[in-house]
Amino acid sequence: MKRWIHAGFAVSLFLILAGCAADTGQRYAYPLATASPEDTVTQIYAEKFAEEVDALSGGRIKIQVYANSVLGGDRELLESCYDGDILFVVQNTAPQVNFIPDTAVFDAPCLFENLDEVRDMVELQQHTIDAQENPYEVIVSNRLYEQQDYVVNTNHLPHLISLIVSEKFFGELSEEDRMILMRAQKTAKDYSRKASDERISERAEEIEKNGTKIIDLDAKTREDMVKASVSVYKDIRKNVFGKIADQYMGTN
Repeated sequence: MKRWIHAGFAVSLFLILAGCAADTGQRYAYPLATASPEDTVTQIYAEKFAEEVDALSGGRIKIQVYANSVLGGDRELLESCYDGDILFVVQNTAPQVNFIPDTAVFDAPCLFENLDEVRDMVELQQHTIDAQENPYEVIVSNRLYEQQDYVVNTNHLPHLISLIVSEKFFGELSEEDRMILMRAQKTAKDYSRKASDERISERAEEIEKNGTKIIDLDAKTREDMVKASVSVYKDIRKNVFGKIADQYMGTN
């Protein structure tokens, strides 16, 4: 049975994935993989986590970061983490729903009015696609502004990043080394959160500089989106453990 432990950080979560892993006597740098480009907050988080683990362990625990889907796409990375081939994965929560149904709670739209509320709660070239849903980071790193004329700030979902660790590997670590990982992810969370805040205006400027217009929703449209989301909340609650849904979604 796959089990996960959630420890909130917005933007990030610390998750432990059950499966097989090698012994913890380190003979090489442990791989940490992402499917994201290098010029993203995901990479900033991953590199800071590896740096902090190295520093806190006095150089005993080495982690090598592999970005850009070098070791596989999001689904492949999850499967590799479960099998113990990749011990650390950093990604957003969307690909995890098929593995862990409870992560569907993070797909509940229009729950929050702003990023502070999220943090308080969590501690087109071929013209075959008319629109795409992505944060500024992905739009810029993949140059999606080259195929679109407009970006609409719907703010319907927070962009959450998760650090995933093999459960067997984590369980076989000493208490000292488990605490090193937990402390390192906390530092990486704070560091990447600050970087994300600082990069938002830069990303928006880059998008507009390339001819794409950024549009903010009016209050009426936002209200209509919230009302339309009610049925989604009900569907999510049918598939998510009650206490998890209550903690994240409140009374919705």
